[in-house]
Amino acid sequence: MLTMNVDARQLERAPRVVARAWVVAGNRAVRRTTQWARTHGSRAIAQAEQIPVGRIRKRMRGQVQKQPNGSLVGKAWFGLKPMPASYAGKPRQLRRGGTRAGKHSWEGGFVATMPNGHTGIFERMGRSRLPIVETMLHLEKAPDALRPVERQIPEQLSKALEQELKYEMLKQQGGA
Repeated sequence: MLTMNVDARQLERAPRVVARAWVVAGNRAVRRTTQWARTHGSRAIAQAEQIPVGRIRKRMRGQVQKQPNGSLVGKAWFGLKPMPASYAGKPRQLRRGGTRAGKHSWEGGFVATMPNGHTGIFERMGRSRLPIVETMLHLEKAPDALRPVERQIPEQLSKALEQELKYEMLKQQGGA
């Protein structure tokens, strides 16, 4: 059995309280969903490309921007440009020739440490000793890995909004 007591003074301020609860709950839901997208997106890319999640997170940016009307917009940006091959793991020179970093291998490459301390995997351009270029790891599977996460965002946003709105209404009633 549910009982409700309505006070006339509360009814006069109810629209402002409910509107404020919607704004606060919506902003918090946007923040939570943005963080969820960053976490799940970086995990999906790392699993698809077989590289450590921490390397993806270093290249990732997420932000929540306030709009002129007071609402928030969440954005998650993943750096999908080619990254140095050494990001896949610790570079190792193989006896049979070539190099390996993490679960990736490159034939004809060599491991070198630059004067600034950067250790990477390099290849020679042509038959002479110079020039050399750093081997890059192309994230070709990343866009496909992000699609399922992108499809789940509206569902996550609505679930977070529902939870946050319940919390705000409970807080307004003095229960939290």
